[in-house]
Amino acid sequence: MTLDIYNVLIGIISAAIFQFVIFAVHIRDYKKEKFLLIWLLGTGFVIAGFFSSFLARNEDIQAYVIMVHNLLLILGQGLYYISLKKYFKPKDMIKNYRLDLGLVIFFLTIFSVFSQNITIRMISNSLVLLLFSLFSLRLLNQNRSEDIRRGSNLFIISNWINIVFWTYRILAVYFVLPKFPRLYEMIIVMSYLSSLMLCVLGSLGLIFLINQRLTSMLEKEKLKFMTIIETSPDSVVVTNLSDGKIVIANNNFMKKMQYSMEELLDETTVSIKIWKDQCSRDNFLNAIKNSENIEKYEDYLYAKDGSKFLGCISANKMSIDGEEYIISIIRDVTKVRETEKKLLESERKYKELAEQLKLEKEIAEKNSLTDGLTGLANRRYLEDRIFYEFARMKRTWMELSIIMIDVDYFKLYNDTYGHMQGDECLKIVANELNNSVKRATDLVARYGGEEFVVLLPNTGKEEAHIMATTMKKNIENLKITHELSDVSSYVTVSVGVATFNRDTKLPCNMLIQQADEALYLAKDYGRNQVVAANL
Repeated sequence: MTLDIYNVLIGIISAAIFQFVIFAVHIRDYKKEKFLLIWLLGTGFVIAGFFSSFLARNEDIQAYVIMVHNLLLILGQGLYYISLKKYFKPKDMIKNYRLDLGLVIFFLTIFSVFSQNITIRMISNSLVLLLFSLFSLRLLNQNRSEDIRRGSNLFIISNWINIVFWTYRILAVYFVLPKFPRLYEMIIVMSYLSSLMLCVLGSLGLIFLINQRLTSMLEKEKLKFMTIIETSPDSVVVTNLSDGKIVIANNNFMKKMQYSMEELLDETTVSIKIWKDQCSRDNFLNAIKNSENIEKYEDYLYAKDGSKFLGCISANKMSIDGEEYIISIIRDVTKVRETEKKLLESERKYKELAEQLKLEKEIAEKNSLTDGLTGLANRRYLEDRIFYEFARMKRTWMELSIIMIDVDYFKLYNDTYGHMQGDECLKIVANELNNSVKRATDLVARYGGEEFVVLLPNTGKEEAHIMATTMKKNIENLKITHELSDVSSYVTVSVGVATFNRDTKLPCNMLIQQADEALYLAKDYGRNQVVAANL
């Protein structure tokens, strides 16, 4: 019986085209999988290689047709290998031997395509295809895992078939074909069948790989989602948007609501009376339907025993298989709101205290507790206020800051411009300092001579430093002429800042001393600057 290679080829091409069409349809479902396009292109080269064989009937171009045929098959299987690499994305792909293998494949391709010796051409072509199968098999073995076992098995089987066949083909061409030349067509048909098998089984394997990987990814995402829910410090519940049925709830939610998972499943948030009534849930639904998510939605929620708490709800809509769900994260803010209420009450009392202190300040001024020259509080009133604020600081968590200010080279100013002009200078400086404070609780006092003290209740170190720096700049911006000053042609000040809290171990009478020490450091550093005490 004579083998009609072209009739066999028609059947092989038909099967390959059918497989190509089916695979192309699958690609529409996996548009993001770029490696599928590479595989499809490789299949196209293989099919084109099959078609090119028909032209071999023409003896005038037979040699060229065979060269094109071999090249198309090599390109096709090469793209198969590249597609697998794109799928697995390996990090250590034959780094040390990439150049050597590339050169081998290059020269073998040259021989398989352009050699005039049919034996060399067939052996070289087989070696190239054998190498691609070996590379693919190595890649599959390196990246094989349980979640892609079925798909990788198809690849492994198809590549082992190819390895066996191409090895057999090399041996047959070298040892058998010279003695039995009539077997040439049979070997050609087998090469077609081997390529087709790799094409078909590989395509099926790819589809399995994608589906298995997607399944694995879904399982991992589900596990990740459940882990996030269970490890959340808040109560988390997933409900159906349409009817409010509970789908998933974490342990914190069940503990807070005093229900088991069996009690919650197939129940709605209304049926187990989490909401006060249907109207409360409708208000929540309206809020989330108007946007994809809501944050800090507050309403009272009820546990199984009837106890209620103020829940702060953050919720998002999500769609799974066409069904819409709501994932809600609930935090009990009852104590937080009570604390906020207390803080507001404290703030109200503090404002009342500020008004009281303002009134006391006015009374103090009427009782001559002010400095006769500058109109500021005098030293006596300052010491009384420090004692009061120190005691209040010890009762609360508020901080207390003291700023001490000294006019640079004021004695020289008096000697130069006279005492009357010096007094006028102190009045201007005092007025500017007093205008710099904005709160009724703040106090500016003349401590003695050219020294001033600013008392800042409920003021931290950073705020006090900013205030001191502002005062220093404002004084200099007054541009009071002081020609004999060593730091500027205008009047400047040196400033020391000290900040205290309830943990301060110092007695009350030592507070000003800390600011005074910082002031002396400012003088030592060159004056016209602010130095904070290191407490």
